[in-house]
Amino acid sequence: MRYQVEPREGDPVASDDLASLRHRFATENPAPTALAVAYEKAARITDAKAPGMLLIESAEPEANVASAPAPKLVASSDYVAGVRQLLLDENRLPTKRITSRWTGKQAAALGASPYASTEELVTDLQFAAVVALTSGGDEPGVEITDIRTADDLAAAHDFVKQKLEAKTYAIAADAAAGLAAWRELDSALRNTGALALLATASQIREHAGSLIYPGFVRGIPPERLRHLARYLTAGRHRLEKAATNAARDQELARRLAAFAEEVAQTSAQADPAVATAARWLLEELRVSYFAQQLGTSEPVSEQRIRKLLAQRNP
Repeated sequence: MRYQVEPREGDPVASDDLASLRHRFATENPAPTALAVAYEKAARITDAKAPGMLLIESAEPEANVASAPAPKLVASSDYVAGVRQLLLDENRLPTKRITSRWTGKQAAALGASPYASTEELVTDLQFAAVVALTSGGDEPGVEITDIRTADDLAAAHDFVKQKLEAKTYAIAADAAAGLAAWRELDSALRNTGALALLATASQIREHAGSLIYPGFVRGIPPERLRHLARYLTAGRHRLEKAATNAARDQELARRLAAFAEEVAQTSAQADPAVATAARWLLEELRVSYFAQQLGTSEPVSEQRIRKLLAQRNP
């Protein structure tokens, strides 16, 4: 296995010997450095030999390092999730502190979620809040990929501690609105008995299942969670419109399904961030097809999505 150190200044240095890399950069290079990898979730990440260095990880999840006090090394793809989990574990709020401030309507909606327990739901609400707080965005905050040293982590910790409770409540409000829309959609689907609408109802129910499922709060990006209610309300509008023109509904459904397959195939070769953006633009496109009156969060078309994917797929 090869390890690589990326100094803040100078060229990267690679070696098969992790211990020698640690020693070299702990003793010879005062600048903060990063092993190009990721650390185990909730593991302490500062090396006693180099307290200014954040131990970012290895290329293989099964990598084992015998020398203490370094944390177990894991895949680099886990780095962002690992830092966020660490920030959550160090700042987690009690479940009752979160639930006690829900309104009656929010408590009813969130209580009917597909989560197995309130504790699991609240954990994911807080994790989503940490994601929102460490994703840059509209308000000055923390960019997760900028956390490279113990000082960076301490600053992120202080920021998350200050903002976590308010952001968690905002995320809970978005999730509650989405669940309320889901309940209304489910009721409309249950009351649909016309044979001409069976295909439409089945498609809408399947799509709703891709948005509301155990773990959806963690699975949906926070910036998209705020649009969840609109996505589900669009399904209800589609059902109502299909009642007057089922043939047109299925024509649009076939067109969208064909394009979704194209997007899936292209996204498989795309940068993960681009693929994620395309997935949610496709959700906006669905709204524009079946419920234009609800509007979209941004201009969207098949051509725009193709152009986005082409950025990383020349």
